[in-house]
Amino acid sequence: MNSELARTFYVGAAPASWDALSSFFVEKKAPLPLAVELGLIKPSQKGGRPGGPGYFDLFRNRAIFPILDLRGKVAGFGGRGLPLPEGSMDVGGESPKYLNSNESLVFQKGKLAYGLYQAQKHVREKDEVILVEGYFDVLALHAAGFQNVVATCGTALTPDHLSLFKKFCTKVTVLFDGDKAGISATDRAMELGLQHGSILYGAAMPPNLDPDELLFDQQTGVPKVDGVAKMQEILNAATPLLDSRIAAAAVHSRAGPEAMTQALKQVATWLGQYRDPVGKEVRVKAVLDQFGVSRQLLDQAISSTAGKTRPAASAGPVAGIGNPNKIQIQVSPAGVPIKRPPRPKPLSQREIVLLTGLARGGRFSQILAEARASLPPNQGIYDLFENEAAREFTRKLLTEPGAVDRFRALPEAFLREIENAELRSVLTEALIEGEASFEETEVKRARDQSIARNWARFSQQIKTALADAETKKDAQLHAQLMKEYLDVQRKMKEFISFYDEA
Repeated sequence: MNSELARTFYVGAAPASWDALSSFFVEKKAPLPLAVELGLIKPSQKGGRPGGPGYFDLFRNRAIFPILDLRGKVAGFGGRGLPLPEGSMDVGGESPKYLNSNESLVFQKGKLAYGLYQAQKHVREKDEVILVEGYFDVLALHAAGFQNVVATCGTALTPDHLSLFKKFCTKVTVLFDGDKAGISATDRAMELGLQHGSILYGAAMPPNLDPDELLFDQQTGVPKVDGVAKMQEILNAATPLLDSRIAAAAVHSRAGPEAMTQALKQVATWLGQYRDPVGKEVRVKAVLDQFGVSRQLLDQAISSTAGKTRPAASAGPVAGIGNPNKIQIQVSPAGVPIKRPPRPKPLSQREIVLLTGLARGGRFSQILAEARASLPPNQGIYDLFENEAAREFTRKLLTEPGAVDRFRALPEAFLREIENAELRSVLTEALIEGEASFEETEVKRARDQSIARNWARFSQQIKTALADAETKKDAQLHAQLMKEYLDVQRKMKEFISFYDEA
């Protein structure tokens, strides 16, 4: 990396020290609780070294990548572990390999893209944004002259990212690694685009190569003679992901009747997700030609996938799509407006993980039961859910005598009583799949995220009560509420994760 690129992206490093940043904050009389909230430092349980600040740094012995918002203001940091310098003490900075600032009011990684501040001009000019996997991929491509490149900040692509990109361009090209994880991430990005009416393009990296290895000699750092031409060739060959996946499925379908069945169901799932009616109809005709099936059969396959699509991580609407929860007004034959009720809020990915664990039982049930001791006052496990149908199902299951035993013995009876199709689909899938689709760590993470959200709402309620007490000049009530508020803040910090979400 040359010095100009480092300056453009403000790349730096954190020293191999336990408390260099903490000591700097103390020297500058910076507000340490705010630094803790932003995920820069953390109180030392043992008090730290003698004469030290009593805090330790979260970013230690790491390359640091400042993440800027669109105004060029630093919103957070990404850090990559570095080899320990010879003669330096071990500060434990190499694990995890990548570390991001924790979520805060200023850093919401699902709404930020690394490098977009530097790339926005070029994205507008080319009417295309190239999405890569990591910070080093962004830097390597910018160094080689591909300046419309960005990366997500340690998280999967979200609806907020799509909304953000649509402000600058009409084309999103995904350039992920060609390994299994990269292909899986590409497919998830494609499906997210379909759910929001967008076709994402895909460019395929050669196997076992990342952009830096393709563009630069790994020993000298010198640009490869043909690196830029090869990368340009890869990008020029980008095709709509849905079209390429349909073509691949059509090839697979020729292996026999069962292969045809599997391929057609998969394609029908994608088409069922696609929210652009014009684009969907174009693809339907292409599928009929490539698979040689009737329109009636394809329509039946698409209809059978209804309710089986898992929602994206964020439920927020994407710009240009409209708000799915907005009340739609129709007019009766008599000309009287008819108000339709809002559509039910879809299940979040976090709630899907929790429901899957609840349905699977065993160790997963124990993980959820452990939430009782950590929730705000007068809350139960069913309060982990914001979706009304999921909350009511969980409340019934966990509070009615003998309900859990009946659910384990005869789940079909419970499922028949569930009117919400999405909830019923998630539970059915969890019950029939051979192996659990989520690890214990994912269920624990979803549980703790839900607990943290509940505490945040509880904290907001206290803040509202504080404002009311202040307006009424009730000093005694204000003091009592302030104590409760500070206690809640301390409790919330137990559930703040300083590490990347898996």
